[in-house]
This record gives sequence, C-alpha cells and structure tokens, in this order.
Amino acid sequence: MADLKVKEKTVKSPLLNKKITIALTKRSQSSLYKDPDMGTLTIGGKKSFMCPPDTSGFLINPLTPEEQEYFEALLGINLNPFAEQNNFYRSKRAMIILTKIGRRTESANLVLDLSKPYDYIKYKIALINPRVAKTWADKDNKSYEFVIIDGDVEFKDELTYTKKEDAVIKYLYSIEGSKKKLFDLLRMYGIESASKQVTYSNSTEWLYNELKKATRKKSEVEKLYNLVSLGEKDIAGKIFLADCVTMNLLEKRGFDYRLSGGDKIASNEMDAIVWFENKLNSSTRVRFEQIIEDYYEKHK
Repeated sequence: MADLKVKEKTVKSPLLNKKITIALTKRSQSSLYKDPDMGTLTIGGKKSFMCPPDTSGFLINPLTPEEQEYFEALLGINLNPFAEQNNFYRSKRAMIILTKIGRRTESANLVLDLSKPYDYIKYKIALINPRVAKTWADKDNKSYEFVIIDGDVEFKDELTYTKKEDAVIKYLYSIEGSKKKLFDLLRMYGIESASKQVTYSNSTEWLYNELKKATRKKSEVEKLYNLVSLGEKDIAGKIFLADCVTMNLLEKRGFDYRLSGGDKIASNEMDAIVWFENKLNSSTRVRFEQIIEDYYEKHK
C-alpha cells in the first residue's frame, strides 16, 4: 500500500488493509423452488454486475480523480470510463461474478481484499451499482440482488441494535407487573399473530410473553424500540386516544377525530392529543379518563 510518485508529486495510496464480502440477497421461493437458497440461484449458476451507466448511457466513474491517477500509474492501464477502445470497465477484469458452488446461497460469496488494486476497484464499482445494497441493513429492499458485507460497518450496526434490544427488554421488565401498560404497548405495537385476539381479558403473563416473543426478531425489536423510546407522556397520549375511540367517546373518521356529538376536534392524532392537553378542554378529558378508569377497574 505504498504511495506513488506521479508527475513529480506523491499520490497517496487508497488501498485498505481489510476485506469485504459481496453476497447474494436471498429471493423468496419461486414457482420452481420452495427452497429460498435454490430459488435465489441454482448450483453452478452465476450472477454478475459491472460498472453502471448514468441516465445518459455513459459509464459512471467509480474512482475519485486521486484514485484513478494512483491506479493508472500503479497498474499501467487506462481507467478512463469514457475510453472508446480497450475500456477497462467494459472488460471481464472489471466484472464482479458470484458463482454458487453449493446448495446454500452463501456458497456464492465473493471476498474482496481491499489491499489488492483490482479487488479495490471492484469494491468501488459495487458501491455505485444500484443492484447492490451498501449495508446488510439495506438488503431486504427487493430491488437489491447483491449486498456488501463490511465487518466494520456491521459491527457498528450490531452495537446499535444491541443497545436498542437492551432498552426494550429493560422496559418490558419495568412494566412486567402492570397489565394495563403491557396491554397498551401490545395494542400499539399490534403483533400480527396476536393482534386479533388481544383483549384486556388476556392474563398479564400472556400479554408479557407475547411482547417478549417480539424481542427474538431484529425487525420487531426496532418497532418496539420506536415505541418505548417515545416516553411515558407520548405513549399515554396515544393510548388515551385509542381508549376513547374503542369506548366510543371519540369517533375517528379517516384522520379526523370527532366527539360523539359530531364536533371535529382535530385532523390528526397529534392535534387530538394537544386538544385534550388544552385547559379549556380539561373537563372533557377528566370525564373521559374517569370512564376509561372505571372500565379497566371493572375488567381487571
């Protein structure tokens, strides 16, 4: 990774002492294969991509001017993406090919050593290709066929996720004995497998266990974290509105919130919460709160 002297100046080496992996994103089962691994690519199959064109049809230069200057001097090749003859980016040397050598999709993984010039250039091509997800977190977007797995980035993402997971589990422990709070959180969250059967008649243990199940999936932890990070006040405001609608104290028409008499109080959830926080409407809020409290007390 030594720097090069080019035209009486020193050009810093962009090469990195690290490796990244180009992987295939798994497709859902196809009409021919129920197995996602085989539905993604059959054994012996290949998938590839190259330097992409812009909207005008010209190849996009994956390298910075400094990188291009460095590699042209180091490799003795023309890296101009507009070259009409012997265009490097249209050759097989610039093609990223993944070959599936076993049943599992991971057998097609291609490791690029970024301390090697050609591998580094392929990495830069992958970064600008619209078919390639730039991080593992982006890979579920259906338009991506490939994903870059960078250990450094994934470690940071995992660290962030772990903190969120810890926050969610800590919050669940804090409300473990409160049936109302568990019920409220579960109702806000709306777990697909349980959403149709969540009622206040469910036991406290059942409500807690349903929420605990959600912490087993990364995507569900993210959803729960977004809720618990709102804070008690915001959660309480959302739940109060939900209770009012459930008990027919409020009517929700589209995004509008109306009193049972038909008077519109707000055009969205946030404005409805603010309406009840207004001192001018405190008597209505107190009356509704008493009705809600009596209901839950009766149905303990």
